[in-house]
Amino acid sequence: MKADDRSGRFLQFVDGVSAEFYTGSWDIIPIFEELTPTRSARYASPEEAAGEKDYVALKVTGAIDAPRTGMCAISLGSAGQSQLLIDGKVVTVNLGSPPEMNSVNDAITLAAGRHAIVLIYLSNQNPPRLTLTISEPLPLILDRLHWLYIGCEGDWPKSWCFMSGALAPGRRMPPIVYFLRLDGVEYAPDETAPDRRSRIGWNLAEGDLPSPVSTWKAGAVDVRIQHVAARVCSDAATAVFTRVTLRNSAPSALRPTLCISASPEAEIPLTRPPDQVRDGLMLFEATTTSGESVHFDFVTRACGTATRTQLEEAGGFSANLDQTCAAFRRRTAGLAQPLVLPEPELVAMYRALQFVTQISTVRAANGDWELRGSGNSPGTIVQYDRTFSHDVPNMVEQLIFEGDFATARAVMESDYYQRLGRDLEQDYLDAIPKYLIPYASYLIHTGDVAYFTSERRAQLRLNAHRIHEFRLAQMNPERREQGLYGLLNQSNTMDNGKDYLLVDNLAALHGLAAYRYLAEKLGDSAEAAWVQAELEDLNACLNEALRAGMARRGGQWYHALMAVEQHALLDQPANWLATSFMMAAFPWGAWLKGFDLGGAWKDSFDGSIKRALEVAEKHGCVPGCWGAFWKCKYGSTYNAAAGLNLLYSQQYRALPIANLRWLVENQSAPFQWGENFFPPTAPGDWTTPCTDYETWGLCFSRQVLLQSCIAVHADGSVLIARGVPDEWLKPGDRIAWKDVPLTGGRRLDFELIAEETALTLRLSGDRPEGPVSLQPPLLAGNIGAVAADAEVVSDQAAGSVAIAPAGRRLTVTLRRARLSQASPAREPLKNGRERNIQP
Repeated sequence: MKADDRSGRFLQFVDGVSAEFYTGSWDIIPIFEELTPTRSARYASPEEAAGEKDYVALKVTGAIDAPRTGMCAISLGSAGQSQLLIDGKVVTVNLGSPPEMNSVNDAITLAAGRHAIVLIYLSNQNPPRLTLTISEPLPLILDRLHWLYIGCEGDWPKSWCFMSGALAPGRRMPPIVYFLRLDGVEYAPDETAPDRRSRIGWNLAEGDLPSPVSTWKAGAVDVRIQHVAARVCSDAATAVFTRVTLRNSAPSALRPTLCISASPEAEIPLTRPPDQVRDGLMLFEATTTSGESVHFDFVTRACGTATRTQLEEAGGFSANLDQTCAAFRRRTAGLAQPLVLPEPELVAMYRALQFVTQISTVRAANGDWELRGSGNSPGTIVQYDRTFSHDVPNMVEQLIFEGDFATARAVMESDYYQRLGRDLEQDYLDAIPKYLIPYASYLIHTGDVAYFTSERRAQLRLNAHRIHEFRLAQMNPERREQGLYGLLNQSNTMDNGKDYLLVDNLAALHGLAAYRYLAEKLGDSAEAAWVQAELEDLNACLNEALRAGMARRGGQWYHALMAVEQHALLDQPANWLATSFMMAAFPWGAWLKGFDLGGAWKDSFDGSIKRALEVAEKHGCVPGCWGAFWKCKYGSTYNAAAGLNLLYSQQYRALPIANLRWLVENQSAPFQWGENFFPPTAPGDWTTPCTDYETWGLCFSRQVLLQSCIAVHADGSVLIARGVPDEWLKPGDRIAWKDVPLTGGRRLDFELIAEETALTLRLSGDRPEGPVSLQPPLLAGNIGAVAADAEVVSDQAAGSVAIAPAGRRLTVTLRRARLSQASPAREPLKNGRERNIQP
């Protein structure tokens, strides 16, 4: 391998390399096992072999010896495609296009010992150019399947932070690694160790802020690494500021050396210059007395344009931490927020997920405000740093539920959102009707009729009528015989390939219900009449199809797939059904907009959920877990989202909070989860994502917590505690929210207090348009005396007590005895988790 004085020590090939040369014509790297080389020879390095002439493809094989286990930095440069395999696995791919030389930097953890190397190169370039360097291992053992992304709202790319504090600014790999030398010993965490959560602390500053903190021990030195991303240089760049704190916990003085795998130009020292720069490392020596702490601050550019001098003068770690955290707090001030919950970790989770939604946004070159699926992944194949057509409407609606109307408008007015109503992206048919949903929620919660210009109304009308167009192919007698008459076309909405899907038809019902609300409120009587007829017809066709399917199966339950001949997923993990409800936000979200139709889907709703839960249990899912997609059956970031629509059910409406609790107990990183993830490798460990994180699920998780506690109907009525479980209402428990949007631009604060034999509801803020109904499951058949400062209406069977809009205080005495002890004491959050949260 080629030496590089800028980067320090490199592993060398043992006894050189063997090279095979091939001629031919290929656009992509060929399968060498099917080819015969034109010649072969031995060389000292891949660069020497690549310098030969008269070949198109090259395969180099050899071996390297790693002197110890640790993280190696890899740099693969080529003018043309190249691929590096270590021990038979592809670790780095360079898709560089000649004649330009392109370099790809990456990292891999190698165990001590010998490793087989295969380097493949497709030149198509004369002269060919190829370089490869693999650094000697650093002591850190990195786990790329556990990360957090940080950044600022609107910027791109984001940065990655790892469990041990390693940092990839702007996703540049290999990451900057921090380790310690003390008394001749090197200390760095093993992120893959079975007991890593007891050895490596990993959480968010103040429990919820997007500033990751990593803590670990280096002998008698306590190491703390904290990062924060901040916009600097008059908003021209995003920089990551880092503070490394070393605390001497020994009874005597110590002289640790902080080692950082970056140059002073890449990770700019702010506290003082390094004592040495050698072997690709910056070295900072410190003398500490017992109990003394010293810190070292750094800054590095993540994206945008900034010089070293500008970054050095950008305010330092403390100032930027304070400013950035204050900016995030200001950004959510005035939005719906939980103040107190019986499980305080859910308060931190809700706020953290609001911040994640903010930092995962990107301001596109054309000015569009893009709500992206994630900030990208350093370790999984599936990447979600992009927009998805059927994600965005649900994410926008949650912004509206929280009162972030300005961002919701910015997204809805973007070019990419407007395409949702016209174009099928990835054949996600549900996105077409879901385009309408945020507009209805916006009008419900703001009353902003002026927003709906004639041009906007025309676009909404075109979109609503497109729903009918997607049904036309199904409106023939043959489809009636098959039980598919009047449904929407087949689609790939669930990444299922192609089928007639429950989700598309539920999404269409929800979208049409949203359009009916808009038409009625905007005074378009002709459109209101048309959409009512369309709603009733689609609802009838769906019910007919569901009845036909249930008759074929001989049970009173339905599933996600509706075609006669395709039922491959019927016995797969149950969230295929729950996800159908989730993606359509149906029936709960549609009911909040005034949807009032029923039939087979409604009559068999609870029965279908019952069977879905049984299938989940069959696959080993514990209570509260819905399972996950395809091969990974353990868990998903959508776990709480899958239960959201059970708020519509009397029987299962407390389950969504249990779904949310399960997520808190099974985090992949502090308040992050993969779209699919595997169980922890040891009790209490982090779960392992097999796909990227996904902000869509995070928005639904916030919606579960919000609407389980307080939901607002289009008619102005307010529902309090509909999904609140009994264990949240023990004597002494409190639930409090502030700034919850009502209808017509109003805001409400509320507090629900559980006493020995009663529940007391206190309201403040604006007066709602309709009654406020207290209806936790605990009140079903359990309503005793009622005291209020306004007129009340009680429903004993439903467990609901509604107070008139003018009311501010309501107390309901319980009829039957219950557990009298207060909620158990809870331990503080530890590494993003809290113990003792099972009911």
